[in-house]
Amino acid sequence: MAFLAKTTAVCRNVADGAHAHLIPSHRNGHVPHVLKHHVLAGYSLILIMVKALVLSAYVLLPAASVYSSAVTAENVVRLTNAARAALGMEDLRVDDRLARAAAGKAEDMVINSYFAHTSPAGVTPWSWIRGQGYAYLYAGENLAVHLFSAEGVHEGWMASPGHRDNIVSSKYSDIGVGVARGTYEGFDTVFVVEMFGAPKQPVTLAVAPAPAPAPAPDSAPAPEPAEEPAPVTAATVLPTPEGYKVTLEDSQAETATAMIANQAVAMEKNDEGDLEAVVPVDKAGVEPNGEHVYVATTDASGTQEISSVAIVSPNAGAQQMFVPVGDVRPFKLFGLFEIRDLEDSARRFYVVMSVLLGAVLLASVVIKFEIQKHSVTFHALVVIGLALTMAFI
Repeated sequence: MAFLAKTTAVCRNVADGAHAHLIPSHRNGHVPHVLKHHVLAGYSLILIMVKALVLSAYVLLPAASVYSSAVTAENVVRLTNAARAALGMEDLRVDDRLARAAAGKAEDMVINSYFAHTSPAGVTPWSWIRGQGYAYLYAGENLAVHLFSAEGVHEGWMASPGHRDNIVSSKYSDIGVGVARGTYEGFDTVFVVEMFGAPKQPVTLAVAPAPAPAPAPDSAPAPEPAEEPAPVTAATVLPTPEGYKVTLEDSQAETATAMIANQAVAMEKNDEGDLEAVVPVDKAGVEPNGEHVYVATTDASGTQEISSVAIVSPNAGAQQMFVPVGDVRPFKLFGLFEIRDLEDSARRFYVVMSVLLGAVLLASVVIKFEIQKHSVTFHALVVIGLALTMAFI
């Protein structure tokens, strides 16, 4: 009986508390607690803070950074080996020396602001590889910049014959990937270096060579790998009011055409001697998953090549920026709470808040129609409007 009495008392207290919070009566001054001015002000602050969290999530949530969560060495290696597995080939083994060489090359491109196989100081990819103590029989290198998902990097390489040949070559057994974030041509971006190798001697996995300093330019000609990577199409894609400016740094190209969606524009030489074109694009019509930017080149011998050089996605939501295209991955809020879709979760929160406040306000008006506090009604409508605005911007 005592337990029943306590349970009844608890239920009565809960019911009384819910009534005071949700239903106007003389006990709450005919204004439900959830509609008090100070409570509504608190709701407004929470709504604004949630929106600020969504917009600045790449700063507040390092694990879901725009760059680090998508373009990582692990993701690039995974996609490379997946492409090889689809052809029945063996996986490439991650070699620490190649990984250090690739990371050093990526950082060097950031520091010295260039995008090329050979640095302005004359350091070749093979210098970086040899500098880490990797004696190769074959070696190759793929480079990427201005691509913000591992899938985008991989798809761009697979669309380029020279890069694809490196990825699916049976001559390579080892791989190392380096990723570095920095500023290039005035834009925050990410550099990706993928190095391949086949050692001259069997690799002893139990012994790791000591890290070597960054290599200096070769002082004398040295034997090059038996197979070097084909020259890449180094291109930059920058937004403009009309669409996107595509600049191609490829001295071997006689003519080139830049293509985005169904728009194709012939590229012309600029003052620096690079080929460039502005491709008009209706950015409002671009899908959130983005559009590939292709460059079709023709060299003096008449050889044609089409390369995917970037993915543009002006309408991508916050969640699309945090994860690779087509792959929704959960991440943890401050390392504690798992969130699968930050932007959609925030939108649902705003809609639920507006519906609940609207329901309580409507009940308050209907139940105590004869006793209305217009300032409370107006304040509640402002908060509901704020929530709906936050939901759809």
